[in-house]
Amino acid sequence: MCRYENPRIFCHVLFIAKRYAQAEKKLKYILIILTTFLFACNRKPKEKTQSVSIEEKVKKEVSTTPIITPFEIKKTNSTFPKWVSNLYNKTEGTEYYKNTHEIIQFNKLNDSLSSSIIISNDGICAKYFLATQLSKKEIDFIEIAEECDHEQSIPEYTWSEYKIINSRKVNTTEYNEFIPDSLLINGEIAIDKSIEDYESIKTRRCFEYKILKNGEIEKQELKQNKTVSIDTTYQEYLGDRLKPIVENNKRIKNVKEWTAIDKRALSDSTEGGVATYYFLKKNVEKIVAMHFGKTNKVVQEFYTMNEQLSFVFEKTYYYGKLITWNPTNMKENKDNLTYINENSEIIEERSYFENQILIRQINNQDCGSPSAQDYLKEEEIRLINEFEKLINRVKK
Repeated sequence: MCRYENPRIFCHVLFIAKRYAQAEKKLKYILIILTTFLFACNRKPKEKTQSVSIEEKVKKEVSTTPIITPFEIKKTNSTFPKWVSNLYNKTEGTEYYKNTHEIIQFNKLNDSLSSSIIISNDGICAKYFLATQLSKKEIDFIEIAEECDHEQSIPEYTWSEYKIINSRKVNTTEYNEFIPDSLLINGEIAIDKSIEDYESIKTRRCFEYKILKNGEIEKQELKQNKTVSIDTTYQEYLGDRLKPIVENNKRIKNVKEWTAIDKRALSDSTEGGVATYYFLKKNVEKIVAMHFGKTNKVVQEFYTMNEQLSFVFEKTYYYGKLITWNPTNMKENKDNLTYINENSEIIEERSYFENQILIRQINNQDCGSPSAQDYLKEEEIRLINEFEKLINRVKK
């Protein structure tokens, strides 16, 4: 076209028009790209999803959940009906002596029958009662536990503790600690001493309180086992974990010939003692320690598995009289009983360990339920310390 027109005028104008059209087209593409880029920059990046296991979720929930103690639960619990609070919550006495009664637990058994546990505290003794109510009226009320401040100059102390088994059953353990008459002066503790200065005898009895259908409470004493079979104990609790411990005990008991047997004197008790070590090759498989006291004798058998403590059997014999009791004393008091007789208190205890942790303990005087975890931990520390002391003694 520029060939036939004036090139100085028309061709330059046409060139510019063409260039403008091309530039306008490119500018549109650039604007679209810039708009897309700016929009993408303003968007928040997606957070990466992490795969969290159920166990970790549970741990996180537990760690963020506030811990409420049983005492706080009782105080903040609003489920106690007003009628039962009015029935038991009260304060009696004078300005100088007050006895408070407070309901600490309420349980509805059915539409008309309910039960409660009430604490009565006078500043010296705390008593616990189990009460039942039928149609909002009291049916039965019975003491299930008591704990009092003890005067250290009195040679005997009795207290009791309760444990809720289920909604209709409560078990109570009654403890009695006393000093044998043979250690007292005219039945009393010496003026400059307290009960803690003597070797006392401890006994316990177990009771069961059962709520009947009519709301009455039935009390009966639980028979205590004289012995607990080492071969059948594992069937009660933790069967698979206790079975290898029981089998290891059988293996050690069936050893007929030991590589070596060594004896060492003990001085831990008031009247001394002796420890006997049984070796297979270089390993201590079993230790029998005997401790003699003025009022009792303790026999301990420690069994090992893979060079670790696996089982302990303890048997305590309470003489009921001073070991220094002589023929003259016996004649004067018309006493012909030996130190250990059919009336002697004998306590047996079996402790099962797994990887240095006490997982089960059975006492022939328990009330038929496993020991509390806090108590098991204390026993674990005690028995492991005694075992390590005996091992260190034979290494010397």
